[in-house]
Amino acid sequence: MLQRDGECYETASRIEDEKECSYTEAWQVTAERVEEIARKSLAGGHLVSAREAFLRASSYWREVGFYQSTTDPKCRLTWERQRECFTQAGKLMDVPFEVVSIPYENGKSPPGYFLKAEATEKPRPTLLSLGGGDSLAEELYFWRGGAAALRRGYNALLFEIPGQRGAMYSNPDAELFYRPDTEGPLKYVCDWALGRADVDSKRLALVGWSMGGNFAPRAAAFEKRIKACIASPTSPNLQTSILEMPGGGLQRLAVVERDRIQQHVRHDRMRGSNKRLTAAGALLEMQPDDGRARLLLKRLRNLPWRSRKTRFRQSWPHSCRSAENRAGRNPLLAWIPKW
Repeated sequence: MLQRDGECYETASRIEDEKECSYTEAWQVTAERVEEIARKSLAGGHLVSAREAFLRASSYWREVGFYQSTTDPKCRLTWERQRECFTQAGKLMDVPFEVVSIPYENGKSPPGYFLKAEATEKPRPTLLSLGGGDSLAEELYFWRGGAAALRRGYNALLFEIPGQRGAMYSNPDAELFYRPDTEGPLKYVCDWALGRADVDSKRLALVGWSMGGNFAPRAAAFEKRIKACIASPTSPNLQTSILEMPGGGLQRLAVVERDRIQQHVRHDRMRGSNKRLTAAGALLEMQPDDGRARLLLKRLRNLPWRSRKTRFRQSWPHSCRSAENRAGRNPLLAWIPKW
């Protein structure tokens, strides 16, 4: 995540066991300090140092709000701080990031970022990167397809869909809930991306991580403009995963009405998709490797699958945070040129 190990270890040393608020307080101190370094570097004309510090500060501000309730006003404030730091870093890139809003329904527009591989209008392969239930668009740059895509010559669209935190905070007066038909929100994403001259319409790929790994196959099954799909889910059965969450998944996801969540998780995203997925190919990464990858492969058996197992055996929610996925070094993307 472009974090410095020393900063992380020092922060961790100030977190007290069984004192939840100490986690937030420790990361806030670090985030404020590193953001100040970034601003002083910028003022002094040290643009590379400023860019790197802004990226680190953005990561640290996300940690400040990670375990706060999405209805807590402090959580929204930390979201705004991490977004501001990331936006500042994006302005200092060799090809500046574009801060975008993707038109949705009823005048609402979830947030995102468009990252160009080069400063031209040449149509290029483009990766749509979608995170999970607790993801923000900004973090997708670090280990979920942003920097890694740019290093391989692809454009990248980092985006959020209704139900994710950035989408809710960007549209505070709207009821933007997760939808079981994820091809619905993805239609608007594809419309927006393919309206650009610098996106190759024949090479549009979708990657989904964590809960987004459940969203991606469903979307690709119905949205035919997606030509390749990478899914890295934590579970092939979203309903079971949520209902088995410690403390009761429905209680922990109380930001959405309980009946809406129940309707959402009861909808089997994969049912019937195996007959509809006609993308040029799809890649599945499943963690932990406990046989569930094979189950999902069977359910999507008509695809030209390439299955990859990682060397990590981790359980949700840490399964996507492998060392292989650090900024710019995501090995899953090496598969994309094969589509």
